[in-house]
Amino acid sequence: MTSFFLYGKGMMKKILVGCFFCFFAMNSFAEVTVYQALKILRTESQEGVVGLLLSEDMSNPKRPDAWEAEEVDEVVAELPADYLKPLLLSKQFESWPAARKKVVISGLFRPSTNVLKRIRSGSPQGDFFLFVKEDYRQRLELVREYAGKNNQWQVWGSEFLIVASNFTNAEGVSFLLSQGIKPKGNVVSAALEARRMQKAGYLTALATVDDQFGVVMQLIDAGGDVNALKSSVPPLFFALRQVYIANECESDTLKPLGVGTPQGLGGTPRLVREKCGAGQHFGSQDVALKLVETLLAHGAKIPKDLPEGVGSPKDWVRVSGLPGAENLLKKHNLYF
Repeated sequence: MTSFFLYGKGMMKKILVGCFFCFFAMNSFAEVTVYQALKILRTESQEGVVGLLLSEDMSNPKRPDAWEAEEVDEVVAELPADYLKPLLLSKQFESWPAARKKVVISGLFRPSTNVLKRIRSGSPQGDFFLFVKEDYRQRLELVREYAGKNNQWQVWGSEFLIVASNFTNAEGVSFLLSQGIKPKGNVVSAALEARRMQKAGYLTALATVDDQFGVVMQLIDAGGDVNALKSSVPPLFFALRQVYIANECESDTLKPLGVGTPQGLGGTPRLVREKCGAGQHFGSQDVALKLVETLLAHGAKIPKDLPEGVGSPKDWVRVSGLPGAENLLKKHNLYF
């Protein structure tokens, strides 16, 4: 009897949710509040989400300040590509203010919520990096379709390039460079710190060390500034402190990532204070050294007036434990 009651209760909930979506789709006069919109966007109902995306409430929210404060467009940007496609290829999207369109298109160079779901589920089967690459590929395909009908996005191309670099989105970087987008600002540093930042945010890096190397090399070959400061430190800082770390570990993404870890995500977070097994480390010695060599070969420097708290090149080498880095810096008179 109890199980029947619970089943009936569950079915009734599904019916009510379905009725709400139907009502929403058929009655555009009913204003959708920002909180209702967020609730819809975070459901598993593709029909309900797409209905909201194509609605007048989404195109012209009655309270745009609340919409912006709750970052509704950022939530939209994280939706899977198949949810976003009807919106981006619609006339409604063209009527959106440029700033809102920029948020959504920029999000296509980041992973979708499918990647977060994969991590939360413990990455049960299959290669994790290939899963992320496929997610990027689907999103990039949508960017290509949108770019084929509208070239307005190109004015934001340099900003998109930084986003793609921040997420080690190798195909996204290649696409943007192929469209004539030039690397600007601290994009090289963004690519150098990317995997470490991903590990901090997702509890596992989203790309391989080879992907990171490829992205950085593409940016440098395209004229990326190897001396542009980020947080008052040069790219060499990130190459020496973020690409390889001897006393930090990485998840084995070929195995289940494990559920129930901090922040509600999966993954096996490895912090500096944790003891790693023999031979374990974050990143690759060879790749890190090649990146340092490349930066130096392109004229990378280290300013003497480094901000307080970041240490000196000696400290960076000591903390990372990157073999060969000390001699490289000494050769270029940068070891101080």
